[in-house]
Amino acid sequence: MINSKNKLIVFDFDGVLADSFSNLYTINKLSAEFVNRKISEEDYIKMFSGKFHHNLYNFLDLNEEELNKYLEYKYKIFNKYYIGANLFSFAPDLIKRLSLTASLAIVSSAPEEAIRRMLEKYGLVDNFFMILGMNKSGKILNLKKCITKAKGIDENSFFITDTVGDIIDGKEAGLKTIAVTWGFHSDNILEKINPNFIVNDYREIIKIISK
Repeated sequence: MINSKNKLIVFDFDGVLADSFSNLYTINKLSAEFVNRKISEEDYIKMFSGKFHHNLYNFLDLNEEELNKYLEYKYKIFNKYYIGANLFSFAPDLIKRLSLTASLAIVSSAPEEAIRRMLEKYGLVDNFFMILGMNKSGKILNLKKCITKAKGIDENSFFITDTVGDIIDGKEAGLKTIAVTWGFHSDNILEKINPNFIVNDYREIIKIISK
């Protein structure tokens, strides 16, 4: 549902609303092993400092045949390992409270159907007027789609995320950025890219949005 006040809040999903780091790392680790490559947790986290898929494919250094095998295997096992992920315990309260005063959307690197499936478990999918998943070119295009769909935004519209790469994309799309510290990147990494706000508790988001 689009809120009439034109306050747009776009969420990243994994690491912000969904507690899914270990699930996603396992998926990418196993897929890399399938084509005889290795990814450590440290390597994986670093990939989110820019455009994730670009960094991932450069790191793996795959030829076209290997890349196709990697992607085919990744999509094959994705649901098996992702289905065990859940929303953070605070996420339903955050979503419900913000939806009262803002239009909510999700822009994520995860497949849209996986995001919807998780939200449906909690009865929250209808709180979002737009849910956009995996986009190999980065999130800027999908963020701009949300802005267009919302038919204009006010000066207090935000992209809420947990990684350096997403903060860069949010700024380029014209949104203010809120970085959360419970996700993929720590506060000392996030502060280097100068988001508008860095928060350690979901209630801080509510205070910022309600100003």
